[in-house]
Amino acid sequence: TPWTESYGASSISYLNLVGIGTNNPTEQLHLAADSAHQILLKRGGASPSEVTFGNEGNTARISNNTNGIDLRTGLTPSSSMRIDRNGKVGIGTENPADTLHIFSDEDGQLRLESADNGAVYQQFYRYNSGISTRISYFGFGGTGDDMSLANEIPGGDILIKTTPSGASAGAEENALQVKEDKSVLVFGDLNVSGVSTFVGNTQFDGPFDSLSVSGNLSIGGTLTYEDVTNIDSVGIITARDGIDCNGDSDV
Repeated sequence: TPWTESYGASSISYLNLVGIGTNNPTEQLHLAADSAHQILLKRGGASPSEVTFGNEGNTARISNNTNGIDLRTGLTPSSSMRIDRNGKVGIGTENPADTLHIFSDEDGQLRLESADNGAVYQQFYRYNSGISTRISYFGFGGTGDDMSLANEIPGGDILIKTTPSGASAGAEENALQVKEDKSVLVFGDLNVSGVSTFVGNTQFDGPFDSLSVSGNLSIGGTLTYEDVTNIDSVGIITARDGIDCNGDSDV
């Protein structure tokens, strides 16, 4: 015979359904309240701690007042994701060293995939005085084949850096700089193996030892080459306005 034992706003039914705050439990343990409420797991002793599972502001809350939250999965459960006490998130690691730290034994660790052949790219924002402003992005827009890398800060450049062989980490040096006026600085030897076309004026006055061109070099403006050893070209160099070589040239 169906039965229910009621204790004020709580009950236990013949179906082994326990209700706390409700006389009509629908699960084995059913908690209900008209305000924020939670389950508290409290540990005493020499290392006291509290873990709470709650419902507040229409959101599920899991909180811990000591070292963080560890989510474990698998037949032999191991840590899959750790949120430490400082809010750092570790996926595949129990000791996240940054805001998001991903570790994996596999080659691929982060995958970005779009639906319906749409755009896929990474965006970077800077937060200041309550306003988030996008400052950079890279990736593929729409269904196009081109990959874009953009610095959206007015007047900002794009720098590509490398670390010389034998140097320690953190000793990177500028290799290529794309300036805000679209001019490009190369901090090393420039070796061109194919056909290259320069629409504007082209000037080499940096730390180059040589300009080596094994294909054709076509320049729409003036080629200025200063303080260098030589110009060595296996192919054809064409300059519509002229070539100004202050050093030796072998063309």
